[in-house]
Amino acid sequence: MNAIISVCHFCELHGPSVLLSTQSTRSHKQANLKRNKFYGLPECLRTPGDATTSSCEACQSVSNNIFVTSDHDTQTSYISSQLPWQSETEALVRQACTRSLSCEVSQGKEGVLVFSDDLGVGGSRGCSVLSHTFLIRDSLARGFHRWFSITVLTRDRLLLLNVWPFLEKNISIFVSELQSAANK
Repeated sequence: MNAIISVCHFCELHGPSVLLSTQSTRSHKQANLKRNKFYGLPECLRTPGDATTSSCEACQSVSNNIFVTSDHDTQTSYISSQLPWQSETEALVRQACTRSLSCEVSQGKEGVLVFSDDLGVGGSRGCSVLSHTFLIRDSLARGFHRWFSITVLTRDRLLLLNVWPFLEKNISIFVSELQSAANK
């Protein structure tokens, strides 16, 4: 696992929930010059276990769909689904979602912060998370806004800290565009 990028939101009915996660997988075959539709192990394409346990439309907006994008130059595929395909990683993403929307707060409640765990869920190896928490105006929501976060989860803390400026800049641009579109 290099990193998993997730979009999370705070549901008024279910609390923090993961809307979409994207992770990469690479081809394990050396010198494969053939252009494949998918690079990686077939089990990566299985539907995550309990992606639709929530009953509201917001919490299951992606549902059991899996989206695949492939980069043929690097023989890497990017898999997007509601939850990651590995159960251990799924638990880490859920924990990062909960912490980003409920526990870890940056100054002013909106913005970027990094948090880490030395031990992960169930005694697994821990991870580091860069989280950008933000509000989007919504006239149908309680309080007329909804909380969202974009999280980048990795087990390589040094990698995360090295790419922090790049991630912060680009995620902030994306968040600004979402907020502008919601204000129209």
